[in-house]
Amino acid sequence: MLIINTMPALRVIKWVDDFVFIKPPDSAITLKDIHQATEVLGFPWHPVKQSDFDSKVTYLGFIWDLHAMTVKLPDSKREAFSLRASAFLSSSPRSLKEVRETCGALQHVASMARDLAPFLAEFFTFMKAWEHEMVRSIAMPSKEFPHVLYVDASTTWGVGVTCDDRWAAWMLLSGWDADGRGIGWAEAAALELCVRQAVAMSASDCVLRIFSDNKGVIGAFREGRSRGRSANSIMRSLIAFAMQHHLDVRVTYVATDPPFDPSFMPHGDIKWYQKQLREEDKARYPRTRRQGAASLAGNKSGRHPTPTHRAPRRGSSSSSSSSSSSSHPAALQQSSISKSLSASALTSLALVGRPQPLKTIKTSKPSSIGKKPLARDRIMSMAPISGDNPGLKTTSGFDFDPQGCHWHAVHQILASSLEASTRANYGAGIDHFVDFCNESGIAHQHRYPVSQSLLLAFVAHLSDNVRASTLSNYITGIATWHRTWNQPFERGEAVGLALRALSKSGPPKLPPRPPVTPEELMAVFRVLDVAGNAHHAAVWACALVSWWSMCRLGETTTANLSPQADRNVMRSHFRGFSTGDSGHRMAAFWLPWTKTTKVQGLEKFVADCGGALNPVFALRHHFRLSPHVPELAGITSLFAFRERADKPLLPLTKKSFLETFNSALSAAGRGSHVGHSFRIGGATIHWRAGVPLDTIKLMGVLEVRLRTSVPP
Repeated sequence: MLIINTMPALRVIKWVDDFVFIKPPDSAITLKDIHQATEVLGFPWHPVKQSDFDSKVTYLGFIWDLHAMTVKLPDSKREAFSLRASAFLSSSPRSLKEVRETCGALQHVASMARDLAPFLAEFFTFMKAWEHEMVRSIAMPSKEFPHVLYVDASTTWGVGVTCDDRWAAWMLLSGWDADGRGIGWAEAAALELCVRQAVAMSASDCVLRIFSDNKGVIGAFREGRSRGRSANSIMRSLIAFAMQHHLDVRVTYVATDPPFDPSFMPHGDIKWYQKQLREEDKARYPRTRRQGAASLAGNKSGRHPTPTHRAPRRGSSSSSSSSSSSSHPAALQQSSISKSLSASALTSLALVGRPQPLKTIKTSKPSSIGKKPLARDRIMSMAPISGDNPGLKTTSGFDFDPQGCHWHAVHQILASSLEASTRANYGAGIDHFVDFCNESGIAHQHRYPVSQSLLLAFVAHLSDNVRASTLSNYITGIATWHRTWNQPFERGEAVGLALRALSKSGPPKLPPRPPVTPEELMAVFRVLDVAGNAHHAAVWACALVSWWSMCRLGETTTANLSPQADRNVMRSHFRGFSTGDSGHRMAAFWLPWTKTTKVQGLEKFVADCGGALNPVFALRHHFRLSPHVPELAGITSLFAFRERADKPLLPLTKKSFLETFNSALSAAGRGSHVGHSFRIGGATIHWRAGVPLDTIKLMGVLEVRLRTSVPP
């Protein structure tokens, strides 16, 4: 009342112990005037939580902009709330106090963003349950449901349930996939419909066993929650319904046939494949050079003849005259082992030599001083800092880590968030930026933190020769570089405008990557020594498995000679060979990490189809030539091969695979391919065989872009 009486032009709003003073734009009243007018009251104003009159002020934890008519959550609070929410979502136990604090933070945000408020209802319901005695029954059901239940879903049709010899199906209506609903929601819906169908068949107080081929839904049901909101609502309804009828629902994974009918493809014949190998063997080695084949055919003991010469190392020239006359590149030289074994004996070939453990490779040392760091090392070894060394400080500027102990750990954590391939890609952009600064005469102390003006000049400098998408990746790399070193970075709107302009007027995009075709695979087969060279057999098996299963090469090969079990497919991830309902043999393996599913991984299948391009037989042959010690299956990559009889198994790296595959293509007079071409080729061959696009997307977990005509 004192303010209103002394300054009638002001409007005063009080919230608990906070005051907001609103004045007309032409008023000359200042905050100092208010302080003087309230001195007689004898209470002090907070020394920090105050601001002078402005069109943009911070009040109640929000930034109010009267000109723009907006309210904003400060970035500092947004980041703090985000960290709190992320920590709460982790698997670690949380106290009631932390739950209440998280709830308060979310409610604070919802008071500003009303569109987010409805999402808090479930959180409040969860908290309200703790206000009363919480008791749940742990009594086991007294009997088991006597029927076998299976569930499945398809995005192209609907969901289905089978119970013994009976079935029920529900078609998905148009628009079912709105609001974030996808295959996970459909599989969850099938599960709930199955439980309700069982209750309709008098299921009560019993164990209900259901089989599903979707590991994501099985895991979500066991956890009692799903990441997807639509699927999560089904989980809530399903669990409540099961508790109501005292059902112990146990969902078990069952491997099904791959989601395409092998009858789409010409089925492979092992004898035909052996004949093809034998014909290629005859064409490449005249009778005088195939003495081993004759001796094997006449061997009554059933034992394989012992090679008389040691196989030369890949890439080195052989001392024998027959090898020196070969027209193939050094990387594709035929070993003398292949001359002593007939290709027709592939299926009966015993384990060659003793199984060998995986070779341990020492990591490379950091680049020496004076040399330019490798692309993958630049983001960690080069600091975007103009002044003092990086440090950790409080908001007041106090350096609480003068020795850099905490900073070293922080830097390692920030840098470890990037994959090696990502660091290499970002390193290229950093290198171009440093070269630009050097050419422009910009001293190191004037470069960092990078300003918007400097970024614009960098973009303009490369605009004639570099596409907008590549420049955008360069700038993303520079931004990540700064954040890895805990340095500020602001891209600015002008840089975005420049990139959009370049996307219209800059260098054109590269043409779509061509697919690997069946004809090209056969051309490679004719060049490689699949019959006797373990490395070539590994490349051939990897090519066919990647092609048919539409895998990325980064998923089937390794980035270096030190594979990781949580990122690379290992021998222990191989599920084995089996025969499907259609009577065709299949091979199944588990990818522990993919680009799309991340650590959730993905199950993959290949079938014995494709004639000479049979991935199942190629995989079996690869295992025969490069067996592993069972105890080392967890550290032996799937396509690791035996380079020499007395050496450990060597991982098949992506670089080695592409070099060998493209060298074979070159020897056959064909152009080379990049890794993604296998994925595109596999999708294309399935589409040409009549497999629906939605099924191809499901098989490869990809956005399908196909070649409607494949060159021979």
